[in-house]
Amino acid sequence: MRTAKCADFCRGIRPISLTGLQQVIDLEKALGYFWEQGIQHFFLQWPDFVRFWNVYYWVAHGSNTIGALLALFFIRPAIYQVSLECGAATICVLASLWRPGRIAA
Repeated sequence: MRTAKCADFCRGIRPISLTGLQQVIDLEKALGYFWEQGIQHFFLQWPDFVRFWNVYYWVAHGSNTIGALLALFFIRPAIYQVSLECGAATICVLASLWRPGRIAA
């Protein structure tokens, strides 16, 4: 039951996230500093460089997330219990770690 609720939660977040993303891109274009696409094309010339940073990003964020959860579990169990009750967001974050990096090489 909880897994189904998490899946529904994650599906509901996606359209909201995409709308927010488009608003940020529109604002960046209006202010004249939408550079991300050009920067990505520049760095894609070096796929090993991009691959290294994708792995670093995955490892750093994964270990930080797991470390924070373990710290809560051992140091602040009451707060950890609350995070379990609101676990859909945590599961969505952890699930996102097992996808390719932001810049596909």
